[in-house]
Amino acid sequence: MKKIIKKLFYKFLRYQEIETSYEIVSLGSEYGNWKFIKLENLYNSTIISAGVGEDISFDIEFINLFKSKVILVDPTPRAIDHLDEVIMSLGQSNTDGYIEGGLQKITSYNLEQITLENLVFYKNALWGKSNKTLKFYFPENEKYVSNTLIKKTFINTETKYINVLSIDVKEIIEKEKIKELKLIKIDIEGAEIKAISSMLRNKIYPVQILLEIDYIRRDTIYSILKTMMFIQKILNNGYKLIKINNYDNYLFVRKEVFFN
Repeated sequence: MKKIIKKLFYKFLRYQEIETSYEIVSLGSEYGNWKFIKLENLYNSTIISAGVGEDISFDIEFINLFKSKVILVDPTPRAIDHLDEVIMSLGQSNTDGYIEGGLQKITSYNLEQITLENLVFYKNALWGKSNKTLKFYFPENEKYVSNTLIKKTFINTETKYINVLSIDVKEIIEKEKIKELKLIKIDIEGAEIKAISSMLRNKIYPVQILLEIDYIRRDTIYSILKTMMFIQKILNNGYKLIKINNYDNYLFVRKEVFFN
């Protein structure tokens, strides 16, 4: 039964994905890489990047290319330490290349032209509502940086966590006085459904959504169907599906870009 549902899911994705004549740009390290459409409105824009860990190669390259401002959102302790190091190193050029995996050296980032005006950091968890105290679970393997708001089913039920304060997209936009959000990147280990659903309910429609859907990795019939319904919800709110990477990373772009 699960194999049949999976086949239907893949057919659904292939049917929804459209081709585009726009240039698709890829930024970041092999681990931290994201693809999006290169549009003029990205220059001097303010974007949101939620879930950054210890690899902000995409964000740094985006700032350098588009002279933009990036709002980083991540309450992970290791991400906070990493960003503190980055801020201390602003103005320095890169002396190393990227390394494999999600643990980049500070010296791999080209920070020469970047200032505090380009980087804003919220030590919150992106969620469907603001000002909620949430349990933020650590990964079982301490080598991994990614914490999650979604407790997974483990044999060991004593999963470690910290309490973090939530924030939603609406509050970030209001605080940063963003008139139109040109791009949002979300990689938040299972909390994306709550965050995106809240954003759409509030009638906030970024021009481009770069999204990892972690839920599909549970590989159950329920998770596959829920992921399909979630994707359909985004499409129903005026988006087209442009690029699929490994069936968990997605690029959604507003219809107006193609049918203006």
